[in-house]
Amino acid sequence: MIQELIQQFNEMFENDHVPQVFFAPYQINIMGDHTDYNKGMVLPVALSFGTYAIVQKREDKKIRLFSFEHPDRPIECDLDRLTYQPNHHWANYPKGVIYLMKKAELPIDTGFDILYAADIPESASLSSNASIEMVTATLLNDLFNLELDKLTLSKFCQKAENNYIGCNNGMTDKFAIGFGKTDHALLLNCHTYEVDYIPTTLDNHSFLIIDTNNPTMSSDSAFNERRNECEVSLHTLQSYIPIDHLGDLTMETFSNAKHILKDAILQKRVKHIVSENERTKQAAEFLRTKDMQSLGKTFTASHISLQQNYDITENEIDQAVKLAEQQTGVLGARVTGGGFGGCVIALIEEDYLLSIQKRFHDQYHEATGNYPAFHHVSIGEGAKEITEGEFEM
Repeated sequence: MIQELIQQFNEMFENDHVPQVFFAPYQINIMGDHTDYNKGMVLPVALSFGTYAIVQKREDKKIRLFSFEHPDRPIECDLDRLTYQPNHHWANYPKGVIYLMKKAELPIDTGFDILYAADIPESASLSSNASIEMVTATLLNDLFNLELDKLTLSKFCQKAENNYIGCNNGMTDKFAIGFGKTDHALLLNCHTYEVDYIPTTLDNHSFLIIDTNNPTMSSDSAFNERRNECEVSLHTLQSYIPIDHLGDLTMETFSNAKHILKDAILQKRVKHIVSENERTKQAAEFLRTKDMQSLGKTFTASHISLQQNYDITENEIDQAVKLAEQQTGVLGARVTGGGFGGCVIALIEEDYLLSIQKRFHDQYHEATGNYPAFHHVSIGEGAKEITEGEFEM
C-alpha cells in the first residue's frame, strides 16, 4: 500500500525526490466518554489502522493538501495565509495544526505537499479528525526539526480543534493517538496526564467495532452545549464543596451535593461524568485481572448513562446496542466516540466472532435498512514516521 501511495504522490505532485511517510492511528475509548474535558479518567486504545501521510518539502511557501477520502476537494493555500475557510472542509483540521504551530513562532519556513490516505473509511466515531491532525503535527515536527515531545504535539492538535475549528473537546483522542502502545490500553488521568499502560491480551476475548452506517448527528454544537453544562455545574458546585474539576467528585460526594444543582438536566450531566469516571477505573482493573464478565457489565452501564444522563444517543444506535447484546458471545456493548456518531464497541468471545457478525448484519438490516460494517480491533502503536524497511509490513 505504501509503495503505491508514494507512486501516486510522485505522479500527483510531479515529485522527483524521495518523500517521507508518516502514520497516525485512529483510536477508540474502551471507557471514559466526556470525562476528559472534566479532568477525569479515560481508557482509550490506539488502533492498528488510521491515516497515512506522504510529504515532501517545497522551496516556496505553497501548501498543497490532497485526501483520497475527499478527492473532489484538493486544497491549495499559502503558508502565510492559513485562516479558517468553511469551504476547505476536511483540510481545516490539518490547516489548524499548521497555523497554530507557525503562530507559536516555530521555524516552519517553507511550504510542502501532503497526500493523506486512510486504510479504512473515515469515521468520526474513531477519531479520524484527530488522526489527520496528529499525523500532520508529527510530520511537521520531523520535517522542520522542531524537537517537540508527543504531549506538546497533542496539545497543539487539541488547540486546533478548540480554537481553530471551534469544537471544545478534550485530549483523549489526541493523547491516545500520540502515545498508543501495541496490545495496551492507556489509563489516562486527564488532569495530570499521568498514564498507566494496561495489557489487553484478553485470551479468547476481543473488541469488535460495529459501524452502523447511520447518518450521524451534527456533533460540534451539541458537544459544546454539553461542555458548557458541565462548566455551569462545576461553578455552582464550587460554591458548596472545594473541587477544581468535576473529575474530583466521587458518587458519595456528588450525592451529598447534588441538591445544589436546581436544574435536573445539570444533575443528570454530572451524574454521568462521576459514574463514568468510576466505571473507567473499574474497567482498567477488570482488564488487568481479565475479568471479562464484569468488564462487559461496565459497557452496558456506560451506554445506559450516555443514553439517559448525557442524552447523546439516538434510536438507531440504541437499537444497535440492544441487538448486539442479544447475540451469543457478546458480553456488553456501548456507543463509542462520545456519542453523536454511528459506531458501537462490543466486548466479545472470539469463538463467536463470525456468527455475531452474520446475525447482527441480518437483524440490523431488517430493522433499519442499513448495512453495518465491522472492524475487529487490533491495538497498535502511536503516531510515527514509517521508514523504508517498514513499507511492506
